[in-house]
Amino acid sequence: MVNTYTLLFVISALVLSYTFLVTLRIKQDFCPYLKILLCAAFLSVICHIVIINSENLLYVKISYNSFYLLINILLFSLLEFTRLYTHFNSHIKWSAKILHALLMIDALSLAANFFFNHEYILLPSVYSFGAETIMVYKIKMYPLFHIHLTLSYICLTLTFIMLIIRIIKTPKLYRTAYIHILISLLLLIAGDAFWLFTAFPIDFSIIFYAFTAALIAAYSSRITPQQILYRQLTEVALNMNDGVRVFDIDGECIFSNQAMQNIITKYKNLGLNPEGPFNTLKKGDSYHKLKNLPDRDFDEDVQKNGRIYSFHISTHCLKDERQNFLGAFFIVHDKTREVEKITQELYLATHDPLTNLLNKVGFCEQVKALLTEEPDEDYLMICSDIDNFKMINDNFGREAGDTLLIRIAEKLREHTKETEVYGRINNDRFAILIKKADFHESIFMKYVNQINFLKEDLLYPIIFHFGIYEIENIDMSVPMMLDRTYIAIETIKGNLQEHFSYYNAALRDNLMQEQHLVGEFPIALTTGQFKMFLQPQVKTDGTVHGAEALVRWIHPKRGILPPHEFIPIFEQKGLITQLDLFIWDQAAAKLSEWKKQGLSDYYISVNISPKDFLHVNIHKTFVDLVKKYDIEPKNLKLEITESAIMLNLDIQLELINNLRNFGFQVEMDDFGSGYSSLNMLKDIPFDILKIDMEFLRSKSNLERSYSILSSIIQLSKNLNMPVITEGVETEEQVKMLKKMGTDYYQGFYFDKPMTIEEFEAKYIHK
Repeated sequence: MVNTYTLLFVISALVLSYTFLVTLRIKQDFCPYLKILLCAAFLSVICHIVIINSENLLYVKISYNSFYLLINILLFSLLEFTRLYTHFNSHIKWSAKILHALLMIDALSLAANFFFNHEYILLPSVYSFGAETIMVYKIKMYPLFHIHLTLSYICLTLTFIMLIIRIIKTPKLYRTAYIHILISLLLLIAGDAFWLFTAFPIDFSIIFYAFTAALIAAYSSRITPQQILYRQLTEVALNMNDGVRVFDIDGECIFSNQAMQNIITKYKNLGLNPEGPFNTLKKGDSYHKLKNLPDRDFDEDVQKNGRIYSFHISTHCLKDERQNFLGAFFIVHDKTREVEKITQELYLATHDPLTNLLNKVGFCEQVKALLTEEPDEDYLMICSDIDNFKMINDNFGREAGDTLLIRIAEKLREHTKETEVYGRINNDRFAILIKKADFHESIFMKYVNQINFLKEDLLYPIIFHFGIYEIENIDMSVPMMLDRTYIAIETIKGNLQEHFSYYNAALRDNLMQEQHLVGEFPIALTTGQFKMFLQPQVKTDGTVHGAEALVRWIHPKRGILPPHEFIPIFEQKGLITQLDLFIWDQAAAKLSEWKKQGLSDYYISVNISPKDFLHVNIHKTFVDLVKKYDIEPKNLKLEITESAIMLNLDIQLELINNLRNFGFQVEMDDFGSGYSSLNMLKDIPFDILKIDMEFLRSKSNLERSYSILSSIIQLSKNLNMPVITEGVETEEQVKMLKKMGTDYYQGFYFDKPMTIEEFEAKYIHK
C-alpha cells in the first residue's frame, strides 16, 4: 500500500517536472509565479515521499516543516498568478499586500514550530494495511495551526472570486481558460476535503495539489497571445463587411466569410455572374497559378439594367518567413453605394436639386470650357429675373414658386441647342450662353409668353426682365460676366414695358460711380461733407416761418452734389438711414439754437424715408431728439411719403397717432405723385397735406388736372388740413394756387435750397 502511494507521488513529481519544462517556453508576465507554483508543488511531493517512507523522526519533522512552508509559497504564487492572469492588478492591490504579509508571518511561525512545537506536534501511529503493518507520523494540531488553515482558505477564496468575476465579464475565448482553472482548483478542494473527511494517515491531497498545479500551467499556456491573435483575426475576418476568401496550396477554399456569401447571393439574384468580377480565384486553381499570384489592387465595374455595380478587389499570395508558398486569399469590397453617393455629391455640386439644371458653379465651369474651345465665336450672356418673385412665394406659397421655376427649366431644355449652356444661377435667376447669331428678342419672348401665367386657372402675370452682355473678352471670369447682366437688369427692374436691357460702357461707368459714392460715404459723414440746406416755405401773405431740411454733399473734388445723384443710391444700398439720422440731429440742434435766440416760432420739416421705418424706432428717435435739445415737438415737422405709409398701413397709423399725441405735426409728402387714395386722407389723421406740382407737369388733360388739384385743396380745407404745394416755379402757378386756396408755397419761384447761414441772413436776421 505504501509503495502504491509512493508510486503516485513519484508520478506526480514527474508530471510537475514535465509541466515546468513546458512553461519555460511561455513568455508572459504571470510565468514567474507559475514556475514558483510548480516548483512548490514539486518540492511538496518530494517532502511527502520522505514522510511516508521514513521512520526517522528528525527527517519527518524537517519534511513536515518544509511541506507547510511550501504550501504557503504555493498559495502565495497561486494568488499572484491568478491576479496577473485575470488582470486584477489594481483591484486588489492593497488587500493582496496585507495577505502577503500575513502569509509571511505564518511562514515564520511554521518554521519556528521546529523548535517550539506551538502549532502542531508529530505523533507516531501504527496502521495495518491488509497483512502489512506500518508506522506513520501524524500531526496533532494546536489552535494556532488553524490560523494557517484560515489563511490558506482565504487565498483560495480570493482566487475563486477573481476567476468567477472574469468568467462573468469576459467573452467565451477567455472564459474557457478561466473555467478550466476554476475546475482545477475545485479538484484541489475536493481532494483536500476528502482527505480530511477520511482522516487517512497519509496526506494524499498533495497529489491533487500537484495535478492542480500541472493543470493550471497547462490551461494558462493554451491561451497564448498568438492563439488570441489567431482567434481575433478570425473574428475580424468573419465580421468584416468586405468579402474574404482563403485558399490552400491546392486551390481549395478553406475559408469564406459571411460577407462573401452575401455578395455572391446578392449578385446571383441580380443575374450577375459571381465567378466574374470578384471571384478572382476559383476552386481547383493550379499550384503554379496560385504561387505566382501577384499582390495587387484593382477596380471592377459591372453594368446591369442601367446601373453600374462597382467593386474593389485585392489579391494576395501568402508565404512564410522562408518564402515558402502557403496559399492565397482575396478581399472584395462592394463600393457600389459609395460610388453612387460620391457621384450624387459631385452632381449636386454642379447642379440645382430643384430643376436639375446646372447651378452657378456648374454653369460657370461649362461656360468657361465652351469659350475656351471656341474662342472666335461671338456669344451673348443672358440672365433672367422675375419681377416680384418674392410676392409669388408669399401670396401663393413656396410650392407655386417652385412649380414656376421647374416650368422655366423645362422650357430651357425644350428650346435650347446642344451648343448652348444654361442653368439656374440662384433663386429666380436663370442664365444662358447663346451664340449672338442665334439670339432674336421676338423668338425669346415667344417662348417666355408660354409661361406668362402662374397656373392655367390663376391668371397672375409673370413679368420677365433680361440682362444681356455681349462677351468681348473670354478671359473675363464668368461670375463677372453674370454681374454685368445683373447691372443691365437693374436698369429696367419694375418696368412692365421693357424686357431687355443690354450692358454697355455707360452702365459700367454708372456702376463705378455708384461704388465710389458708396465707398466715400463713411468718411464724408464723419468729416462733415454732408450739409443741411433749407428751402423756405412761404405763406400766402409772403412771410416765412419755416423751411424744409434738404441735404447737399459738399464733395472736396466735385463740389456740391445734388440729392438725385446720391440719395437713390444710398436708399438702394441701405445707407439712407444713417444720413437721415444726421440731418434730423442737425435740424433739432438748429431749432434749439433758434429757441435760445427767442425764435421759437420757426420750424423745420424733415423727411422720413420708407427705409427708415425698417431700421430705426421712429417714435423713440424723435422723442429722444426733442428731449436732447429741449425743443417743441411742433417745430420739428415730419414729412412721410404715401409709399412709406403703404408698407404697413395699420402699424403706420398707430405710429402717426403716437407722434401727434406727443405734439409732432405730421405732413403727408408728395401727395398725388403716386397712386394716392382718398381712403388714406380719411383714415390717417395728417396735420398737413403736401402736394407735388409734378401733378401739373403733363400738358395733356391739363384742365382736368387743375380741376382735380382744386378739389383736393378744397377737400383738405374741409378736413382742416393746411396745404403746401412744392415745386412752384412760375408766377402763373402762384396766382392759380392762391386762387385755389393753397396755404404755403415752396419752390424755385420763391427760393432755391440754401445754406443755413443764407437762410438766417435772408429770413431771420434781416
